[in-house]
Amino acid sequence: MKSQQMKVVSEFRKNSRVHLSDIARKMGIPKTTLYGHYREAKKCIRQCTTLIDFAKLGYSLRINFIFRIKNNKIINNFLLKQANVNSVYKVNNKNTVCIECYFRSMAEAYAFKEKLEGRGIKRIDIRYIIEEHKKEGFLR
Repeated sequence: MKSQQMKVVSEFRKNSRVHLSDIARKMGIPKTTLYGHYREAKKCIRQCTTLIDFAKLGYSLRINFIFRIKNNKIINNFLLKQANVNSVYKVNNKNTVCIECYFRSMAEAYAFKEKLEGRGIKRIDIRYIIEEHKKEGFLR
């Protein structure tokens, strides 16, 4: 990707609702030129989304669960359907999974952990996220 296209992506990472004319003005290039860069950069954009402060919604407990699975069925049939699961990642190798979850209380988190154990998942490593220093900062 060319540097001008990277700048366009960077501007959209800062604010995905910004108008192309505002970006063109900021970059000091004609809007038609910017639109060409935008069309190329758009191929790399998966989706435009809103970052939510879950604590303000009452979900102040953020936990990462790390565990091993036997096959992908647990991901497709269970994890992807859970309301508290925000993200699911395969890490280290094909059998290790890390999930990011949000909960209102420790009791809710414990009940979720019991659901995992009920699915045959034994050794669950739990990481409590205490403080967030940077989120979605790459290419900003």
